[in-house]
Amino acid sequence: MKNKIRASRNRTVTLGKSDIQKFESNLLFLRKQVLPQEVLNKTINQSLFDAIDLLPENFVDLLFIDPPYNLNKEFNTNSFKKKSDEEYENWVEDWLVRLKKILTSVGRLAKFYSDDKNCFVILEVTYSIKGICLTVEHVNFVPIEFLSWSCLTIGALGLGQIQIKNSNVITIDVGKTRKEWMLDLCEKLAVFYPKEVTKIGKRITYFQGIKKYWEDKI
Repeated sequence: MKNKIRASRNRTVTLGKSDIQKFESNLLFLRKQVLPQEVLNKTINQSLFDAIDLLPENFVDLLFIDPPYNLNKEFNTNSFKKKSDEEYENWVEDWLVRLKKILTSVGRLAKFYSDDKNCFVILEVTYSIKGICLTVEHVNFVPIEFLSWSCLTIGALGLGQIQIKNSNVITIDVGKTRKEWMLDLCEKLAVFYPKEVTKIGKRITYFQGIKKYWEDKI
């Protein structure tokens, strides 16, 4: 890989020849349905869109996702082009909804909402990398109500799915009580879900037209 100037917060790891040889044996390319033990401690080296349907069901307790945040990005031989907000939302939904089946439970978030004895805690780690050495510089371990809504967004998967807009921009507001944060969430969902219902209605209408086209085709 050619040397290039990286953004100050870029945390990309650059591997040397010895590193590549070390980790290469751990790579996995899925061609058929696999069992949990077959992917344990392995790195799946292929498109998420190709791998999703080959992964086991109900085997992931905690899932971290780091997609392109709707920016023009180059990933070696692959690239991602910035989309309109609606196109990007549809692109995320395409793979995010399909990932639901691999999670052990998507109902845990709903339990957090309905009982103030439950906690949803965010661990944020700021670090720097030199070669393959990682140095932790700062750690935040806070309840989600300390995260400002300026750095959060709502998703369509499950009940009250919350997403971080950009992992490089996290705003912590310790002045927010859980009650205040939850009431804000309910207001945002009251606006978000009707829009989702409208989108689903449009998709149903679209495929009703597709169905009619094929039913009438001789």
